[in-house]
Amino acid sequence: MMITYEFHFPDGQVRKFDVDLNRLAADAAVVHPEWTRLEFHQCPNCPLTPKEIAHCPAAVDIDKIVDVFSGTLSHLPVTVKVITEERTSLKDTDVQSGLKALMGLVMATSFCPVLKEFRGMAHFHLPFSSLAETVVRSISFHLIKKLYRAREGKAEDYSLDGLMAQFDALGTVNLAFTERVNAAAKEDANLNAIVYLHADSSMAPMGLDDILGELKPLFT
Repeated sequence: MMITYEFHFPDGQVRKFDVDLNRLAADAAVVHPEWTRLEFHQCPNCPLTPKEIAHCPAAVDIDKIVDVFSGTLSHLPVTVKVITEERTSLKDTDVQSGLKALMGLVMATSFCPVLKEFRGMAHFHLPFSSLAETVVRSISFHLIKKLYRAREGKAEDYSLDGLMAQFDALGTVNLAFTERVNAAAKEDANLNAIVYLHADSSMAPMGLDDILGELKPLFT
């Protein structure tokens, strides 16, 4: 499955990225920049070791994006086109918002053992989702996972404790990535994109109960 992101700038410049959601792991023989090394600001919750892998899987996957936008200002206006097999989405926004959506997709479909929990959501990608949409989708995929486990005969409590733990782990990764990306940035577009990803991962669990309360009349 392929998802394409196109950044259309007012001067006619277009930057295009094809994201294969089922891509293979990056070739270990390829040379990658220092900021992608596993030990470089390694996430505190990362279970990998340098003996297993030299470079962070998620960092390697966003390397090209970070390089292309390293000299770009975050507030520049841009039209982002997101093309999937089912539809094409367009949004007039700024560079940092487009990068946030693209990087979130790429990182969630990387071989990072922490971010793999969000791979299912990435396969039903919704670019530029609101906080409410993110919360609803997160809960839905969390419960779908529990449904599959229940069908395998495993005991499930259907609480949201596991989902809260996933958001906490995601926040830890995003926070660590601000240090990684900052080392590769000349301007602020890449860094702000990661900062906003971290903000989303923090806001979603805080707003969960409020959003569930607002949605309750729709289901009762």
